[in-house]
Amino acid sequence: MTMTTRSIVAGATTDMAERRRIMEVRRRQAIAELAAQRRATGLSQTDIAARMGTSQSAIARFETGDGDVRATTLERYAAAIGCEITWFVRP
Repeated sequence: MTMTTRSIVAGATTDMAERRRIMEVRRRQAIAELAAQRRATGLSQTDIAARMGTSQSAIARFETGDGDVRATTLERYAAAIGCEITWFVRP
């Protein structure tokens, strides 16, 4: 049996969608871990907002993890709570 171009593309699209879903779950987990770390250190959302030069409501939205968060925002938030983000890529 030979694979058609259409079936190859469909498989690649399905694989890509699954990878994006997994990465979204991991992003949400990372944000939840950062928010937990903020609370553990006794810092308020207002404290972090002041450190990042943004509003408390922006921090609240960030911590829900619902939006498309930029990598730089993750890094700035982590630095504001005294943490760092480590990035890696794997196949």
